[in-house]
Amino acid sequence: AQDDKQSAKAKSKFLKTKYDKGKDLTTVSLKTLNLGGSMTKEVGNLQEVSQLDLDGSFTYQGAEITKPADSVTLAFKTFARYPIYQRPQNLVAVLDNDRALMLGGTGYKSNSRTFGIEEILSLSVPSDAMIKIRDAKSVKFILGAREIQLREKDHEALRELARAMSPAP
Repeated sequence: AQDDKQSAKAKSKFLKTKYDKGKDLTTVSLKTLNLGGSMTKEVGNLQEVSQLDLDGSFTYQGAEITKPADSVTLAFKTFARYPIYQRPQNLVAVLDNDRALMLGGTGYKSNSRTFGIEEILSLSVPSDAMIKIRDAKSVKFILGAREIQLREKDHEALRELARAMSPAP
């Protein structure tokens, strides 16, 4: 039966699950979503468009999830020639184009890379907010001054992440 569960987990299109036997801890993470295409429409000069990726993950004790996870860490990563955000930003999720869900201020980290700067804006999102995002018909994130309209496949990935936060009934 263990193999069936493992193969069901392994078949996920959007998630990776990794169990650390030594720590008896499982990490569920989103396969990185590239959101760059979601921003291009509002930037005139294409060289200003940075690469924008979204990662998400949560952990739980043990090899199997037995109680719902409290939160997910979402991390928006940009890479551009010059820093874009330069400091923590507020993150708001707009659900179904009419409900704003304040998710709070992000952390901020930057790393110099060859040909540019990588910026990481991360935030812990509580499970009740993830459930609202999961149940919405459409989701748009507002990160600082940027609007990021999620494509259906990106929203589906977040839905799958939100579903994985609870044990299967």
